[in-house]
Amino acid sequence: MFSSKLLALVILAGSILIGNSLAWAEDNKPEADQSQAGQTDDGKVQVKPYPLDMCILFDGKLGSMGDPVVMVYQGQEIKFCCVVCVDPFKKDPEKYLKQMEQAVQKQQDPTTQPVDEHSTH
Repeated sequence: MFSSKLLALVILAGSILIGNSLAWAEDNKPEADQSQAGQTDDGKVQVKPYPLDMCILFDGKLGSMGDPVVMVYQGQEIKFCCVVCVDPFKKDPEKYLKQMEQAVQKQQDPTTQPVDEHSTH
């Protein structure tokens, strides 16, 4: 009798915690900032795709902590490894956009690319 009441209490507590976590995540969803997004002739918003495979704030690979969190900021898609990274980005977006640009330039620079030794034959 005692163990079934305890089990029911644990299930109830777990359900409440999960429900609260989901509600928090829904309330803290990143909002799209379309203030400077480009538009096509038919009025649709043009969004530049996110160019990296890692979080803009944390050098973690996207998807390593579950599905990436996606938002659009001034016409640029931004991806985060988790919802916790969204607020720091919102506080200083220009800092992180600059870091993103630098990371893209680094990827495109052939001197920073790993050498594929099989490409010569």
